[in-house]
Amino acid sequence: MNEPIKVKFPLPDDREGIEAEWMWAGPLHGQALALDNSPFHVYGISFKDAFEVELAGNVLQFVRVVSKSGHRTVRVRFPRSTGHAAFLAIWPRLEALGCSYEGSQLEMPLYSIDVPPGADLDAVVDFLAEQEQESVLEYEEADCHGWIRRR
Repeated sequence: MNEPIKVKFPLPDDREGIEAEWMWAGPLHGQALALDNSPFHVYGISFKDAFEVELAGNVLQFVRVVSKSGHRTVRVRFPRSTGHAAFLAIWPRLEALGCSYEGSQLEMPLYSIDVPPGADLDAVVDFLAEQEQESVLEYEEADCHGWIRRR
């Protein structure tokens, strides 16, 4: 069995004081790797997307996406005062829509939501937009390639 590989994804504009995001990947074919995470800070790549790397010093560094997996990424942030409980209150709806997530509590409660192929991205975004309008959370579309809103 192949071991996961840690890859550096540089952030071009030092977003939020973060120079790079480190994510796990697995071998795919040829020089390509498949992403095994949903990104918290990187845009334009999602879970299971194929991508190329280069050796930068002694570190594997992201170069470009080779092919899209069909997964999409949206992110949600909650006020620090609400913590994980606020996420758990909305999670059942996202889970029912077929989503999965990764969470981070480092600065603000931040969640990277994976919207798998075949899931209704319109329904996910509509739900998150409603929650944002009610000041429950903030959301962003981090990688919704080729998506054309139906409404």
